[in-house]
Amino acid sequence: MRLWGLLLVPLAATAPALDVRVEQSTAHGTLVDPLSMNLTVTLTDRSTGQPPDPAFDLFAFATAGAEKTTTFPCALDRANDPAAPLGRYSCTVIVDHGGSWEFRAVVNKKRSGPKDPVVSVAQGAATIEVSGSAAPVNRPAQGRGIKGRPWEIFVLWVHSAFAAAWFAGVALLLALGVPGARRLVSGRGLHRLEERFDLLLKGTAAAAALTVGSGTYLLLQQTAYKTPFSPSAVHGVFSLPYGRPYFLALGTKLALYAVMLAATVPVVREAGRQLRVASAPAPATEHRPGRDPWASAPTPSGRTLVADMPVIAPSRVPSPESRSGPVAARVGAVVIGAGGLGLWVCVTLLKYFHELVEASRLR
Repeated sequence: MRLWGLLLVPLAATAPALDVRVEQSTAHGTLVDPLSMNLTVTLTDRSTGQPPDPAFDLFAFATAGAEKTTTFPCALDRANDPAAPLGRYSCTVIVDHGGSWEFRAVVNKKRSGPKDPVVSVAQGAATIEVSGSAAPVNRPAQGRGIKGRPWEIFVLWVHSAFAAAWFAGVALLLALGVPGARRLVSGRGLHRLEERFDLLLKGTAAAAALTVGSGTYLLLQQTAYKTPFSPSAVHGVFSLPYGRPYFLALGTKLALYAVMLAATVPVVREAGRQLRVASAPAPATEHRPGRDPWASAPTPSGRTLVADMPVIAPSRVPSPESRSGPVAARVGAVVIGAGGLGLWVCVTLLKYFHELVEASRLR
């Protein structure tokens, strides 16, 4: 039996008097298509003028003449956003074609069990003009795919492009800073990378900054639920459908990227050290006055060698930096590689959890 069939129960005489205001929502949200209407339903207790306690179930549908849509459940905004005012609900109603539709919200007492009777306590309606063709649209039976707005898709694409540029820059820095990776690059390639080291370093840093900046925008504006920044908000979001795994995957992704940024520091230092070693002049020879040990050896002409001979200076003991640098760079390379794999897993999980959250809103 369809849900709207249950809404025909007469209003309870003893129910609190409620004002039900139905209006088109102007808040940011994801639309399935132009025929999907986002609604805001606001409940007010007539006796007090204040929002009532959240002890109600709300459903919304639309009518146009003899046509009637499926009934859709409404969600309390306070459940998604602890800072939202009490008494405000959000609904999405999907119509079959454009034109003038009456969108109606029905308020039922919350039931403690499926066998409890459905008691309607209030109703509200608003007539809204829906853009689009007046001809009915044949919708597939299984078919409400999740689509994003062009701006959301653009920002997400730009964020991904910045992240890809950062990974490319880090890969080139690894080729300069990790001894094993240096051996895999030709001498000509190493020379070109060393000539452009400053440009490579600045480009990688800029890509990291743009990745963090665009990611911060996405964190504040385009998450499945409003990002929580307090313990109470975290508790509220975790109680929502797929809220806990979604934000755990998101938090893991942010932590992994922070660790990867820190792991690039020893790689950059070792790359700079390798560059300084490669560009340093050849060690100078020392001339010591006096006779060379071989000076007493007779020459073929019978004369002895008495000229001063150049003596190569003894090699210096490697500094602690030159010994620990390659080890730290290798550890950084392992951390970056493992972190990249973890990021790929987190991004995949976020994609599917986001779609599940959107699908749960349309049920």
